[in-house]
Amino acid sequence: MFKIQIPNSVIRDKEFSSASFYVLGKLIQRYYVLKQSTTMFQIDHKQFMYYAGIKSNQGFKKVMNDLYERGAIKSKIETLPRKGEITVEYNPDFCNEKGKPFAQLPHTVLSKELLDLVGYQGIRLLFYFRSYIRNTAYDFCFTAQETIEEETDMTENTIIKYIRLLKDNKLIKIHKHDLVNTNEYEVDEFDNGKMKFTKYNNHYFLNVENIKKFK
Repeated sequence: MFKIQIPNSVIRDKEFSSASFYVLGKLIQRYYVLKQSTTMFQIDHKQFMYYAGIKSNQGFKKVMNDLYERGAIKSKIETLPRKGEITVEYNPDFCNEKGKPFAQLPHTVLSKELLDLVGYQGIRLLFYFRSYIRNTAYDFCFTAQETIEEETDMTENTIIKYIRLLKDNKLIKIHKHDLVNTNEYEVDEFDNGKMKFTKYNNHYFLNVENIKKFK
């Protein structure tokens, strides 16, 4: 199955909005569907907006020009026609830096059905977890929630919300860790001793087989 490959540096870029991230994935998909024969796409922007979950022309131009400013596309969108198509020039070098680590997931991760279920943020989190999975035999990572907040455009409450959505839709499984006794004591400023505990980060498992079920 064809996979969408995105550099970790993009996935973990706090300044990269989750909406722009998703649209970048759709452009990568278009590029490889055309078998890399051209970097110039003719896009019916109204149809594209529907499948990318963008509700207004202004929102579409904002996302596309964000990608332009970052170098992912080479064409700036000034105006949108009432009818017809627009030309977008994709920059394949943006995501094909040799030697740079990347994450990849089945192209079904970009389906409209999945987008409607978990939103841009949910799909961004699937790639985010994938970017931290070093051993593909186990398909889990243990990134701290604080780190996710530092490396994406999401707040703490947003992260909690979309992790729950992913879990409820069986796209991830979470192994929670409780407080663990370290068998050590720590002493406060009044010389009072108490047992020291620690808590390990949750383990996040990707359910790639369920991602493949979307169309």
